Amino acid sequence: MLIYFSAYKDHFSLSFPPPFTVFEVFKDELAPFKVSKSAINIPKATPMSSELLRRLVEFRARENLESAKAKQK
Repeated sequence: MLIYFSAYKDHFSLSFPPPFTVFEVFKDELAPFKVSKSAINIPKATPMSSELLRRLVEFRARENLESAKAKQK
């Protein structure tokens, strides 16, 4: 899994399965949003840029590929 999406009345939520390194790597860019251990809450009034979303997903995809390669060895 790369990312989970949830919609609520006042916000959207993007959740990430472990490892949670995505939050460390993108800490500065995620500063405008409420971030928990595994999720980003995005208020409907403050949308996240599609470019940032793309970079988050690409980062997770690379992590998954690297993890799969390490398991093969």
